[in-house]
Amino acid sequence: MKLSLYKLAILIAFSLNVMIAQESNYESVKFITLGNCYTCKLRIEGVIRELNGIDRALWSEADDASFVTYDKTKTNIHEIMQAIANVGHDTEWYRSPDSAYETLRGTCCEYTRTIDYSKAKIGYLSLMDMWVSVGDYENHEIHLYPNLVYNNRFIVNSLSKLDNLNLNIYDLIGNKVLSDLSLNSGENLINLNGFQTGFYFAIITDKSNRIINKSRIIVQ
Repeated sequence: MKLSLYKLAILIAFSLNVMIAQESNYESVKFITLGNCYTCKLRIEGVIRELNGIDRALWSEADDASFVTYDKTKTNIHEIMQAIANVGHDTEWYRSPDSAYETLRGTCCEYTRTIDYSKAKIGYLSLMDMWVSVGDYENHEIHLYPNLVYNNRFIVNSLSKLDNLNLNIYDLIGNKVLSDLSLNSGENLINLNGFQTGFYFAIITDKSNRIINKSRIIVQ
């Protein structure tokens, strides 16, 4: 049965909308990943491709960087970086555990660990949305208040059973302005004396440096 031009136009428009919706789920990112040989390349690209939702995985020795395209409904940049770190390679936001790094000895040329994790290593606009959108990392066992800080103090109330929680605070351009403050269970009073007026991001991590809570605060 032949389709009228009107019905054909509707069908084409619908198909285009489906394609656009599917493409909109994908995001391409670049982030620092340390390594120095072909074996590193196979290891890094291999562990990325094992994750769900990966469309492209490429590691460049020349750039010391990974280039990844992934489905945002199936994985995220944190999971990807953490997976790479778990097999021994330091990434832009996640340091590899020493035990994982040690497994590289004798298996490939060991790279030099040059990333300074006392500072934020962001620098890529494609990743900045991870700081601006806070909803994906809200942990309902951790409460941070008030979000609008008038007296240079706010409270982190942790009901979580996780141990060794740390608080880091970053400004809008990615500078770490408060580093690795240990949190106790219950109420923790955080002093922001010396902070300039503006927006900040409070990031709470566990002992594996996995982000478990992310909140935006405004200092008045």
